[in-house]
Amino acid sequence: MRLFESYSGSSGEENLQLFRSAEVSSTRDDHGSVVRQSGSPPEGEHGTGPPGGSSTARRLKATSLAVLSGLAFTYCALTAHLLRRLTPSEVLLFRTGVQGLLIAPLAAWRLRSMAQGPPIPWPGVLAQGALMAISLQLLFVAFQRLPLGDASALIFSAPAHVSVLAWAILGERPNAIKGLAILGIVVGGVLVCQRSSDQPAEGPDAVGLACAVVGTFGYSLHYVLVRRLRGVHFSLTTLSLSAQTFALSGAILLLSGSFQIPRGGLECGLLSTVGVAGAAAHALLAIALGMEEAAVIAAARSIDIAVAYAVQVSVCREPLTPGGIGGALLISCCVFFIALEPYLGPRLCQCLLDLKKVIRRPYSL
Repeated sequence: MRLFESYSGSSGEENLQLFRSAEVSSTRDDHGSVVRQSGSPPEGEHGTGPPGGSSTARRLKATSLAVLSGLAFTYCALTAHLLRRLTPSEVLLFRTGVQGLLIAPLAAWRLRSMAQGPPIPWPGVLAQGALMAISLQLLFVAFQRLPLGDASALIFSAPAHVSVLAWAILGERPNAIKGLAILGIVVGGVLVCQRSSDQPAEGPDAVGLACAVVGTFGYSLHYVLVRRLRGVHFSLTTLSLSAQTFALSGAILLLSGSFQIPRGGLECGLLSTVGVAGAAAHALLAIALGMEEAAVIAAARSIDIAVAYAVQVSVCREPLTPGGIGGALLISCCVFFIALEPYLGPRLCQCLLDLKKVIRRPYSL
């Protein structure tokens, strides 16, 4: 109740200031020292104007970018699900090839403009690229072997993992309200995974499930690494992961001794557009992580569970279930609340304090 009690006797902008001061969101630099304490954002990060309005506007912008990034990644997942004739490594080879060609000119220009600037933390840039390259291989296997909604629910349960990792590595501890919203997203993901009673009982795909679990952990850790590298331009982190994923996919195909050429206009069109969607997904994610905490961005991207469920029902002809509908609605509400938390949080706490006073009043007479 300490969080709620800190709001008593204040309202409006004062509540918002107290709410933001209640968050422990210290971040650390590459050497582990605290560079920002809660309630004192970096200069220029929030823009100008009232603190509450600028914080809400920044959160809305960051979560909007995260949602767009997630929609692009959902398209990539749907492409992997539809292109089952091709192996995940083949799909990723085409995707990251196009992705790298699109982002390379921007990265080259950025490197040239930064020639006289501070040194680039290349070990971190290369590490996040290698981690994402391995995670993408595992996730694309999961997307091909599991139903789209189930795979997405497992993968986009990442906000819970990201919250713990960001707390341990970056010192970004979520407050109680963010924690409840993230818990609601995880519960919604579980509901989406539920099968209807008239669906045939099929045994779980052990390989697909293992790939989804391990890939999700790597994917969650990637959020934290990119957040730590928020001072690095998004083109460099995106090019790093694109080049390493392309190399890893090519090595897997060479070792397997098989490579299939796309057939027909549908496969060629999907493989062409998946590279554009992949570049957009990673670039928007890196920009969003430069603006907000890792757990907030991961939570915002969870709207994709609801989108993937809708695609699964409409495109893949999966039957509707009450649990799936309820889970999708719960996730959507939690993401909406996460986006407006700087505005709604203090007002919700004030309402809870008022309710507490009303409940205690009869006993004080």
